Amino acid sequence: MTKVAKIEAHRPSKSMSARGEPELSLVPPASAGERARRLFNEARSISMEHLAALQEAIDETRGLALEVEDAGDLYGAGLQDFARRLAEELFWRGKNLQALTERRRAAAIG
Repeated sequence: MTKVAKIEAHRPSKSMSARGEPELSLVPPASAGERARRLFNEARSISMEHLAALQEAIDETRGLALEVEDAGDLYGAGLQDFARRLAEELFWRGKNLQALTERRRAAAIG
């Protein structure tokens, strides 16, 4: 193979992008602003999923604390009292998280 042929073999064709992917002209590429808005909306949606997972974890932990409290003398007075206070604190923290999440959801919609 000649030196010119080797150079031509490595040169991308005009129908290929800089990445080596073919350029499709059927649908125009999205503008930077459109892509940014789409990514922002996707990130917002994922953040809402994350907050829902946190709410579930708080509810589950609160349920475990209530089980420890309801177990009577099995865990002892100090642990029962701790579990009771933890369950109460998690109840109110969960309510705050729920209110903040709803406020965020409402702001995102309108």
